Amino acid sequence: MKIKKITIHNFRSIKEESFNLENFSLLIGENNSGKSNLINALRAFYENDGAKYKDSIDFPKFDTDDNESWVEM
Repeated sequence: MKIKKITIHNFRSIKEESFNLENFSLLIGENNSGKSNLINALRAFYENDGAKYKDSIDFPKFDTDDNESWVEM
């Protein structure tokens, strides 16, 4: 399976963001900009026994319009 687009909603520091992926993609950004949060969202989506979603850690600490967190690919 080839992932072409990732949309993340209310996951850690990411309120609502979409990422288009090519054959090779590179994450570049300043410290504390959300690069690891994108990877952790993928891990929560894919891993059965690894990264599990936990409200206390993964739900954003900022004000949100709803109580849902999701990852769409």
